[in-house]
Amino acid sequence: MSTSNDEIEILNVINRFLNCVRTKDKATFYACVLESGVTMRFRDGEPWKQTIGEAIETLPIWETEDIISEHMYDATVRTDGEFGMCFAPCVAYRNGELIHSGSNIFTMFKKDGKWIIAGINDIGRKP
Repeated sequence: MSTSNDEIEILNVINRFLNCVRTKDKATFYACVLESGVTMRFRDGEPWKQTIGEAIETLPIWETEDIISEHMYDATVRTDGEFGMCFAPCVAYRNGELIHSGSNIFTMFKKDGKWIIAGINDIGRKP
């Protein structure tokens, strides 16, 4: 069962990670993740698998001056020792316009006393 401290720490890591989409802070992106972890994105019914490091490098934020942001809400966090997960509905915006909504599932791992993102599953639907 989750302790409130672990839940808060997990949500803080995920929110720092998501904030990097807007700030384009690559160092913080990498500080939040296990680079060799796996992302699985689902768009238009098709899965797309990458390492988390590859996903960070191929985000569309690096090729645009647009302001892109992603936000989660109503998050559910569970932990079992050094293993955790977070399920949360999410929305993403480009220059204030909704570009997709869906859900994220973050797999978390507590390494050296700190929570990091070890896996990400993401489904996004166009408005």
